[in-house]
Order: sequence, then structure tokens, then C-alpha cells
Amino acid sequence: MRKFTFDVNEKTKPFPKYWRKCIGSGHASLGLRRDWQDQLKFVHDELGFEYVRFHGLLSDDMKVITGLNQMMPMPGAEKVQTYSFYQIACLFDYILSIGMKPFIELGFMPTALASGDTTIFFYKVNITPPKDHEKWADLMTKFAVFLIDRYGEDEVASWYFEVWNEPDIATFWTGTQDDYFKLYEATANALKKVSPNIRVGGPSTSANKWIKEFQEFCNQKSIPVDFISTHHYPGDALGHDVDNSNRHMDFFNGVKANEGKDIHSFFSSVLKQSEKLKHVKRGALTEQAVKANEEVDGLPLIYTEWNSNSTCSCSLHDEPYNSAFVTKTIVDNQGLVDGYSFWTFSDLFEEISFFHKPFSGSFGMLNVHGIPKPSFWAFKFLSKLGDEQFDIATTCESDTLEMAAFKADNTYQVLLYNQQMPSNPIEDEEVEIVLDGVDNVSDVTVERVDDDHGYAKKIWVEMGQPEYLKPEEVEYIKEKSKVVAEKLDYEIKDGNLVINTIVPKQGVALIQIIK
Repeated sequence: MRKFTFDVNEKTKPFPKYWRKCIGSGHASLGLRRDWQDQLKFVHDELGFEYVRFHGLLSDDMKVITGLNQMMPMPGAEKVQTYSFYQIACLFDYILSIGMKPFIELGFMPTALASGDTTIFFYKVNITPPKDHEKWADLMTKFAVFLIDRYGEDEVASWYFEVWNEPDIATFWTGTQDDYFKLYEATANALKKVSPNIRVGGPSTSANKWIKEFQEFCNQKSIPVDFISTHHYPGDALGHDVDNSNRHMDFFNGVKANEGKDIHSFFSSVLKQSEKLKHVKRGALTEQAVKANEEVDGLPLIYTEWNSNSTCSCSLHDEPYNSAFVTKTIVDNQGLVDGYSFWTFSDLFEEISFFHKPFSGSFGMLNVHGIPKPSFWAFKFLSKLGDEQFDIATTCESDTLEMAAFKADNTYQVLLYNQQMPSNPIEDEEVEIVLDGVDNVSDVTVERVDDDHGYAKKIWVEMGQPEYLKPEEVEYIKEKSKVVAEKLDYEIKDGNLVINTIVPKQGVALIQIIK
């Protein structure tokens, strides 16, 4: 039996909802889909996210620059081009209409401006530097002028403009670090020339990289930078292996092992980072955030991507594990970061392919049908917490069970999470919670996420794992997996409130004590 005790007369500290700053989402053209829009509105209304970020805003499928030579290759055709921000306007208009704002990731390279033909993903986004930085700067100028004309300078000044995505790895950038710095310089100067109030930042790297070098470059050349952005995932602690020289052999063996199967099965068997996570310490993301926070020179630090795993076909993303991981990470990272953008809000996500099956291990907190996954319920619990947190220790004798306590109006709140990295020892935990100074309450409730609560995938498996869900089946899973408050027994002993409960392994529980 574990025991937590705290005095409700203890001092509190602010509990900032920094994780609400932004939420991630696939690539920009998905934002023109009705189901994507419906799901974004749902997570905004339910969880309070302020901004949404996506790849590929300037890519060819958004029709920003269309060259005649892309349709009719002939001498001189490359000089005939159409600039259009129409589809961007459709997307941004919708985002603003639901009370959110765009967190603009400037990329990837329009083919008409690209220096090479290297592309990634099935939707073929170009990842090469511009062949002419003046033409890229001209695009930035046109874009900024368009935005200010349509939305007003004050509104655009409240957005964020992030230059590129993960230029430190060859997956997303064929250039060097110097090439990226040159791109950033051209971008920032062009945007600031239109309006000095536009917020621009970078380096948008993976694994907390280039923060010092980026700031040194900007300082040396007096290049404006308003915020620092980077990404992290637990596997970063093991070293980034995206360009591992053995990866081609992994793919070759994966093809042989998956003959006759689908693309999702192939990538699930090849991208096995989840198996490596057993070597990662609990709290790895917090360790990384501490280091990044020390490197930031007085600028806001915003993580524009994070999750429990960096692969898009990891079963952990669909399981209660993710709920416990999200909860611990957000509680631990208070005061270290200014914004924290979970990747992503939906499984409506296309990079390798579109995974249409109801639960494919993709990044989202909602599946393709908009069914909440355990990570959604973690954010739901966090959104319910008051703005005051009791300044008390969160740990007890357990290596996996932790607690945080909060105050909201006439309610005390206790958040319990029993989290461990995959394949490491963890057990269900019995816990006794004692609130000193509480001798009278009107109600005590608990909401849970574990193998028996808020676990939509489990219900789908019990249904026989249908590949295509009918509308009535979607509603059935939503209803059966919906997290609801249940009465929790309690007693008053010696003028103190005593609650006993069990937190299963990789489980989260939110207890609310109404005075």
C-alpha cells in the first residue's frame, strides 16, 4: 500500500496550461477535409488548444506556386508561374472561425523554387534548399503582405512563423546546417521587412539540436529571432538513427517478412523503436527540456513536436500507456517550456501512407473516425485541473506511481499516474490518500484511464477488429470507451479525509473532492 499525505492549507503555485499553446497535425492540405476540420474543432472545444501546426503549407498540393513547366515542359515555361494563396486562405479562415490560430511552419519547397528534385512521403514534398534565395524571400514577402491584407497586422502579429521542419536530418532537408541558416536569414529578414511585429523563429530541429549554434548565428549577424523551436521524443536519448546505415537492410528484411501484407504491417515490423524504449529512463523528455532550457538565451522555448514515440505505426499510441506518459511529462515539464505541441491531434495523418484501419498506432489522440484514444483522456483530465497546484512532492516509495494535487474553486483534485517505460517492471498500485484539514465533503468522484476505462482499441478488438467501421459502430465504441466520473468511497478519520483506491499499471486517475 502506497501513501500520499498533504495538507490542504499548504501553499500553492500556479499551474500554467502551457500544453494548450499548440497541437500538431499532419500536412496542410488535410485541413481542407471536412473530417479533419470537425476533429480539430472537437479538440479545441474540449481541450482548449490555441494554435495548430502542420507540415507542407507551401508544398505543391497547396498550389502556392504553379509553374507552366510542371505541366508542359518546354523552353521558357519555367518563367510562367502562378502564385496563389487561395487554399491557404481557405484553411486559415476555418482555423480562425473556430477560435484557433495557425502556427505556421514555412515549408516545404515549392517545386518552382527548388534547387533539386529530392522528395519525401507519398505526397512528394520537396526538401531541397531554394535555388535562388531572393526568389524565396520574394515568396515570403508576398505571403506576409497577403496575410496582413486579409487578416490585419495585429492578428498576424499574434501568430508564429517557424522556418522549416527538422533541417538537421536528411529526411527533411538535403542541405547543410549553413544552408538552413541561410534560409532562415532570408526568411526572417523578408518577413520583418513587411512587418517588424511578425514573430519568426527556429531552428525547428529534431532531438533538441542546433539551439546554441542557431542563436550564435543570429546574434553574430543581427538576424531577428523571436522564439526557439525544437522537437523531442523519448528515443532521442538513445541517439537519432533515422539515417542509420543499416536501415536499408531493415527495410529489405521487412519486405521479405511482409510479402502479401499491407504497408502498415511492413512499417510496424521495421520501425520498432518501441522495443528500444525499455532502455530509456522515465522522465527522459524532462531531462532534455532542462538542457534545452539552459541553452535558450532568454527566448521563449516551444516544442513543436513531442509524443511517446517518433514512429507513426507504434501500438503504444493507442494504449493506456500513452495516457500515463502524457500525464507525467506535462506535470514534470512545468516551468521549463513556454509551449508544447503534441504530435498529433488526429490519425488523419499522411506521410508514409494513409492508414485507414481504426487503430494503426498512428500519432493522434483521436483515431481516423474521431474516436478518443487514451491520450485524449489524459489531456481531458489536465484541462479540468485548477490553476493552483499544491507545492508538494509528487513521489512516494513507488518507482512508478506519482501524484499531483490541485485546487479549483470549491474542489480539491488529486491526479494519480502509474507510469513506466515499456518492458520495465510495473505493477498495479494500491494507494491511500490523506488530505489533512478536510473533515467534511459533499462528494468524491474518480475518472480513470486504464485497461478497463477509456481504452477504445480494446473494445474494437473485442468486436473482432473490423477493418471498416460503420457509423453505428463508431458511436458504439465512443460510448463504451467514454470516461465518466464514478463515486469513490471515502471516510473521515481524526478530522482528515482518507481515500483508498487502486491505480493499475500505466493507468491515470483523476479524483475530485467537492467541499
